[in-house]
Amino acid sequence: MTSPRIYWGQVASAEQICEAFEVPRTVLADATLLFAAYDCAQSSGVAVVLYVQHGTLYLVEGSHCSCTGLRGQWRPEPTSWAALARRAFGFLDPHSRAACRALIQQHLGPPAPPTGQEAGAA
Repeated sequence: MTSPRIYWGQVASAEQICEAFEVPRTVLADATLLFAAYDCAQSSGVAVVLYVQHGTLYLVEGSHCSCTGLRGQWRPEPTSWAALARRAFGFLDPHSRAACRALIQQHLGPPAPPTGQEAGAA
């Protein structure tokens, strides 16, 4: 069984994530990375990182439109899979976005069957 792909776009390791955001490598030392994408086009880029640290799920997002890169944008936000499911992540490359959405759906499980009222409305 193969492990799910974690890295998308221009990152291939936790070290590269830390370098892109210009943060010490120790910030992810005891974290479990679940998803990381850094999609760049010319001088602009967007990044999303999902990880678990000390039992809490975190989301980090960053973007840039010049040569300043992602410096200063490492701001982990505690989140939940349900909260992530409400986000579109439309700024990511289509492949990165699809992988992110699939990971979220995997953690949410299958959709609940419609209730009687919803089923009758169809």
